[in-house]
Amino acid sequence: GGLKNGSLYVIAARPGIGKSALAIHLAIQAAQKGIRSSYASLEMTAPECAGRLLTSVSGVSRPTAQGSLSHSDRQKIEQTVKALRGWPITFKDDNQATLEAFCAFLAQQRLEGELGLAVIDYLQLLTSPGFSSRHEEVSAISRTCKSQSMEMEIPLIGLSQLNRNLETQNRKPALSDLRESGSIEQDADVVFLLDKEKELSPSKDVIRINLAKNRNGETGVVMVEFDKKLGRFSSYHEPVLHDAKAETSSQPSW
Repeated sequence: GGLKNGSLYVIAARPGIGKSALAIHLAIQAAQKGIRSSYASLEMTAPECAGRLLTSVSGVSRPTAQGSLSHSDRQKIEQTVKALRGWPITFKDDNQATLEAFCAFLAQQRLEGELGLAVIDYLQLLTSPGFSSRHEEVSAISRTCKSQSMEMEIPLIGLSQLNRNLETQNRKPALSDLRESGSIEQDADVVFLLDKEKELSPSKDVIRINLAKNRNGETGVVMVEFDKKLGRFSSYHEPVLHDAKAETSSQPSW
């Protein structure tokens, strides 16, 4: 049924798995449908976010050196830049990564026009002074994000880190691995847990997306291919295995 108004969605993963790329991918999908999206990044600058958007839409990977773009690549980028000027998407970076500043950003975006989607990248970088412990602080942040989604009647996507223990324990992530606060799990309507499936395809980045919590629906797992250079996601198709028995049985007997 898509992203629902008044709901808090959490995309959680360890660094480098692709949670920011997935959030930008969702913002792109919304913008293409004319839904106004606001993306607040506390980890990347606004130009970096816009660069990822340009790479994903144009299909031209970021150059590794100055002057390395071909003429056709430059044309694609120029055409994409012209097209993107009309897209209803705003990127914001903020050195003052406070909960108050994020809420003020959403309020300002709402004043400028109808808002359809908001993203915060990522929750654990937000601060909210006045609490005696980090646990209480993160709990207040997750509650406020949930209340903002309900008050503004928009879906709000909050990115989250997972505990680093996963890297040494060699297991799939669970809801209990949400970093710093169990209240994120409690306040979220939907939680996606991302990790890399190395065994399925060593040559490709196959990402396992576990819909670990869905307050109003079913849970489940889906595999997607992640093109890291372009920041694009696509359906994963399992390779067709060579059937040695079938080939043997089809051979003539001598």
